[in-house]
Amino acid sequence: MILYAKLIDSVFMFLIPLWVLGRSLVLKRPNLERLVFGLVIFYGISLLLDTAALHWGEETHLLGGVLWVNGGVLIFHMIMKLLFILTIIIFYHTENRRAPRSLVMTLLTVAFAGYYTIAMTDNLPIAGMAIALVSLCNYGLIVYGDDEKISFEAATKYFVQTGVALAIFLLGCAFLAYAQGNLSLLALMNITDTPPVGFLGMAFVFTALAFWIGLAPVHFWMLDVYEAASLPVVSLFAGVSKVAFLAFFVRVLDVCCGDMRLFGGSFVLVLALKSIVWGGLSALTQRKSMRFLASSSVTQLGFMMCTLVSVGKLSQAIHVQGAFFYVISYALTTGGVLIILAFLQRYKVSYALLSDLVGLSYSLPFLSFFMTVFLLSLAGFPPFIGFFAKIEALRVMLQLSSWGSLSVVYAGMLLSLGYYLVIIKKIYFESPTNNAGNWLNVQRVRSTSLLVVVMAIGLVVFGYLFLAEVVHRPFDLARLPKIP
Repeated sequence: MILYAKLIDSVFMFLIPLWVLGRSLVLKRPNLERLVFGLVIFYGISLLLDTAALHWGEETHLLGGVLWVNGGVLIFHMIMKLLFILTIIIFYHTENRRAPRSLVMTLLTVAFAGYYTIAMTDNLPIAGMAIALVSLCNYGLIVYGDDEKISFEAATKYFVQTGVALAIFLLGCAFLAYAQGNLSLLALMNITDTPPVGFLGMAFVFTALAFWIGLAPVHFWMLDVYEAASLPVVSLFAGVSKVAFLAFFVRVLDVCCGDMRLFGGSFVLVLALKSIVWGGLSALTQRKSMRFLASSSVTQLGFMMCTLVSVGKLSQAIHVQGAFFYVISYALTTGGVLIILAFLQRYKVSYALLSDLVGLSYSLPFLSFFMTVFLLSLAGFPPFIGFFAKIEALRVMLQLSSWGSLSVVYAGMLLSLGYYLVIIKKIYFESPTNNAGNWLNVQRVRSTSLLVVVMAIGLVVFGYLFLAEVVHRPFDLARLPKIP
């Protein structure tokens, strides 16, 4: 059952971009509403296929062992599709006069197909090919940002840095092939005595993955990309991309054993602590909204990677529920913030600077409330969903008995609470100045679909406490099967 359902689903993922491209070639001006509606239907059907194939005890290989599918992979794919539907909604409600809408949608769907492959691949060269496909699509998406000069600069930086990261990844694959003779992840599980060249190869692979997921000190591209790219592209990076690379990162880390497992756990811990410190200090100095969001996301990813240390050092079995739960809480809350920014962009209200958000509560109390909910959740303030995610990172540090690491994580939590509260202060406790005339116009408009999405995400973020009371332990809901 899982084999046939996943084969059909995989065909769907690669036919959808061709359908979008075909519409743009046949129809000079395709109807955007029909296009978006059709994509939501297609990805909804694909989501139902994953639900039908979901069977915890069944595992299978596709295409001669290149792709691996089990219950955990299906869960990752389901979440990725839900987040991509959110990206499509943001795309529909934003404007971009520099690029044909069908071209942007084609690049988005092709990129999603690449992320879809990354999350289920069992072969390092295939992962490299999928990452190269994603990188090319992302380059095109960044080029078509709102500001031509900034977009070209950011796209050039991204292209060069992605090329370097891909070269490092392939060099790591070459070292691993020399050490083991096979680049299948299942074959790497049988490593018992790893030569030094094998450690070097794995370090290169981890470094490249750290770049693509956005960890310090190889996170610099995120600030430029978040500032230059349009909101749908930022949503793709903040949601789908993080889930896909988390799935692959977990898969690579789990195949390590013995000394390689300890090495991988230590490598992840160093990157996580650097990200918490570096991202937090960078967020304090930012004055632009999107660069602030990028810097704070580096800190959030640092917390998330702390939960993965348990995979590398604490046990021989994989426990990904903490990291999975963290990335979902982060993607949901960031998606909620982006939806609100899409609302402001739709009605020509500036949000480029953090100071532009001053006085938002005076004219838009409803959106201000949910913006506050999302920011407090990102800060880890109880009783929101982000609080439980950060508690998991603290729990892992306590189990490691590493008081230095625990101190860094705790200080990072306090620091993040500070800079998120500064934004809330601007929204509620400062009088409007620059956008005073625009707020009056926003009061008289309605956007039902955007408001419904904001409410739905807000209810999940806020209502998780009550859900947790029912199951007695929050992370039981995020428990995933072992991903071999």
